Amino acid sequence: MKKSAFKIAAVYFIFGILWIFFSDKILSLFMHTTDAYAFAQTVKGWAYVFITAALVYLMISAHLGSLEKAEKELRDNYTKLQEYDRMKTNFIAVISHEMRTPIAIIKGYTAFLRKKGSDNLTAEQKSFVEAIDENAERLRLIVHDLSDMEKIKSGVIRINKVRFNIADFINARIEDFKSGAGQNHVRFEPSAESGDLSAEADPDRLSQVMFNIFSNAVKFSNPGSVVKTNVIKVKGNDVTIPLTIRLSFDGEKEYILVSVSDNGEGIPEGEREKVFDEFYQSESHLTRKHQGAGVGLFIARKIMEFHGGKIWAQDNEEGRGAKICFILPAQD
Repeated sequence: MKKSAFKIAAVYFIFGILWIFFSDKILSLFMHTTDAYAFAQTVKGWAYVFITAALVYLMISAHLGSLEKAEKELRDNYTKLQEYDRMKTNFIAVISHEMRTPIAIIKGYTAFLRKKGSDNLTAEQKSFVEAIDENAERLRLIVHDLSDMEKIKSGVIRINKVRFNIADFINARIEDFKSGAGQNHVRFEPSAESGDLSAEADPDRLSQVMFNIFSNAVKFSNPGSVVKTNVIKVKGNDVTIPLTIRLSFDGEKEYILVSVSDNGEGIPEGEREKVFDEFYQSESHLTRKHQGAGVGLFIARKIMEFHGGKIWAQDNEEGRGAKICFILPAQD
């Protein structure tokens, strides 16, 4: 836009200089009386107005034509993106639906073999059954997350809030998760301040948030390391909350702040916002060492937003690693 305005001004200026210089030269050659010269000057002035107006009109018309073309291309591209997004949504919905039955059958047979057929299996065969069951469970969780992601994006997710103690709830979720953490020999160290740490939240959805955060913490932790959780009550203007998030809260209200810290590789500063985007992977698909579909933290962020809370990533203050924090209103 600035370039176009500059071009119009430049053309107008150059034409004006040339017009004044040459028109006066021509008039002095052909107009020999005062009256004739004055009349010619009047005609020259009107001619200048009409010619410059025509030039400006042509240049603006050309510019508007290019803008209309660019606008049409943007509309076409936007329509294509909408169609691609619709196709992606339908594809994920179909895949999620079609994969549930075979996964359930696989898990059913592995459960049968583990309970009733274990006596007839060798140690190696039992390890095969365990591997099948673990990978089937991983697929089940990915399918569940993909299905939830589409529900969240469509706005059909339901939040059923009840009041409960967040610290006790997280301790219970740690116990539920410990079998998965044992795969990497990771220990959990929960902590919480004394006092009332209750909030209104959906237990099922908050369990999903905690499972996704725990999964990332364990996945990126070193074997034998510790994942620490902490629950405290803070005011909305507490300095432990990042400024950009703090500004969106009421400074006088109370909130429950939960943090989960690991001592893994950490999250680069430029990726701390991106890790909450759908399908985002901090590692290249060609070189990444860790599994996952890249939707867990996206779901966690959306669930927090449905609760009137926020979630963010930061450095682990104790040294190496990352800390995922989220905050919920203590009172609705």
